[in-house]
Amino acid sequence: MPEPPPIDARDLALLRQEIVAEKELTAERFKARDLAVDKALAEQNARLNGMNEFRQALQDQSAQMLTRTNFELVNSAMVDRLTKLETSQANWIGRASVVGVAWTVLSALLVWFLTRHGP
Repeated sequence: MPEPPPIDARDLALLRQEIVAEKELTAERFKARDLAVDKALAEQNARLNGMNEFRQALQDQSAQMLTRTNFELVNSAMVDRLTKLETSQANWIGRASVVGVAWTVLSALLVWFLTRHGP
């Protein structure tokens, strides 16, 4: 097998320059990649923060909402109270009517009695 030709100083200097240039180019590429990754992460974090705010707003809203079961319970209780109030009012109106009729009858009897047995 033949021996490779010897490397002279000029070839060695060129090789070192190429290695340094390649290292610099690789460092620039990694730097650009890191900047792109950082920018993408910042954009993703901003988007996720927006989604988290929206999710929190939905949770706050749903925490203040009345469920159908609770509404039906409250509505049923209110209907019962309203029915009792209506019944009570009807009773008072009926009593007032009876008292009014009683006063009218008593007044009429008093007038009749006074006119028959008057002074």
